[in-house]
Amino acid sequence: MPPKSQSKADIVGQATIELANKIKHAQEHVGEDFPKVTKEEFQKMMPQAPKEFGRHWTEADEERLLRDWSQDPLKDRMLVSVNWKPMLWKTCVLFMRCLPTDIIGPGSNLEVDISDNNELRDLPGSPRDPRWPERFCHLLNELITHPMWQAKPKLLQLAIQYTVICCTNDCRRWRLMNPSGDSFITVLVETIKKYQKGETKPAEIHQNAIRRFRKQFPHGSPGLWSELFRMIEQAAKVRQVQDQTPGVILKVKTSDLRVLKVALDGMSFGQLSIFRPTDLISNVLQSARANSDVPSNKDLYKAHESVILHQLRKQRQEEILKKLQEQDEEEDEPVDESQELGSDDGLPPQSDPKDQDRVEADDDTSDEPRELDSDDGLPPQSDPKDQDEVEEERWLDRVQHPPPGGSDDDQLPYNNARPPATPHPKQGRKYMVTDDSDGLDDSGLEEIVSQTGIPRPAVRSKKDHVRSNNADEVETLLPPTMPKRKNKRSVTFENGRPRKRYRID
Repeated sequence: MPPKSQSKADIVGQATIELANKIKHAQEHVGEDFPKVTKEEFQKMMPQAPKEFGRHWTEADEERLLRDWSQDPLKDRMLVSVNWKPMLWKTCVLFMRCLPTDIIGPGSNLEVDISDNNELRDLPGSPRDPRWPERFCHLLNELITHPMWQAKPKLLQLAIQYTVICCTNDCRRWRLMNPSGDSFITVLVETIKKYQKGETKPAEIHQNAIRRFRKQFPHGSPGLWSELFRMIEQAAKVRQVQDQTPGVILKVKTSDLRVLKVALDGMSFGQLSIFRPTDLISNVLQSARANSDVPSNKDLYKAHESVILHQLRKQRQEEILKKLQEQDEEEDEPVDESQELGSDDGLPPQSDPKDQDRVEADDDTSDEPRELDSDDGLPPQSDPKDQDEVEEERWLDRVQHPPPGGSDDDQLPYNNARPPATPHPKQGRKYMVTDDSDGLDDSGLEEIVSQTGIPRPAVRSKKDHVRSNNADEVETLLPPTMPKRKNKRSVTFENGRPRKRYRID
């Protein structure tokens, strides 16, 4: 016989009994999964004051910070202990092994939005109450114990970030990390980097990531995180954000945590819920928490004060670092020499001595080499190859340009080496013959020496020198200026060595 169908009341009753047994078992063994935190472990969670100082934070900066904090009119309001505050800190320390400000604080790119808090009219300027709202703390206390996060603070941060992004329709590029190692989150990170340019809505990025995931993993499923994001998108009610300045700070409101709680309870596989209600999970697990757990009220006061000082210290360090960077940029900024028309004392700006020596060396037209002083009293040593070229050029200059009116060496036939000033159009074509090979043919230069009588340098450079094998070309060989090489013609002499002939106009 087929089994007798159970009534709806019987199914509900049986499920209730099973759930009660599971709750009792969880309460008995919750201490095994979440052991008590010692006071020493709690001390290590607290941010510590700096022990070493430097350029970016000096002892004077630390003293100034402590003095300003002691005189802050909001100090007592921020450190006052209320009923919901110890509850949240004890839950977070026990189940997440961190402080609540580690989940929502500067390090997580999250910040509590206190714009709806009451104004403190008894204080100058009527500032908003800086404390986290009571309902905000209750919701965060329930979310901390949810199994979706696997007791990892960064996973809860990820879910809160996406909730705020959807509730504000934030199209800025989400600096998403993958603390879970989930394959879908990895694909989502790649999709954001590729497609989020500041205009695409979060839900569209999510759908694009799903398509990319199914192409990469045809037989896989996007999994729990994609389902959570889908439920967040459905539950989110977009609110207007007046000031959404460029940056990555996301301001969390109480309504955002409420949306996240609804999304967790709505996650399903088919028509079945994936998790138990968030309220039930929180009540079961927090039954293992005792009032004697750390932190005590005294430890909580010190811990909260150290957190506030750490945040203020970090803000001031960022301001100091920004100023130092601006100063370094001003010092490294190049000076516009075109605007240096004068100096403050009315005198023209002084030039660099090295530049002055360079100008004098360019203006010096004497045949004798100019000796510059050195530290050891000896003339500076030059490159042998450069010195050879200089000596060769000076020798050629003496051949081409004799001093006007003769010289002390009247016996030297300078005129025989100078080309005619106005050659006949069909005569006086001058050619410079150069050697393409590395070897030097001394016969041409020896002919010049024999015709002019001017001794040539002892050492010559291996290129760009005038030489010839024909003594008859000596008279028209040397032009008054260095020629421009063009109209290349190759010729071959009796020795069979190839040369190039360049016509000189």
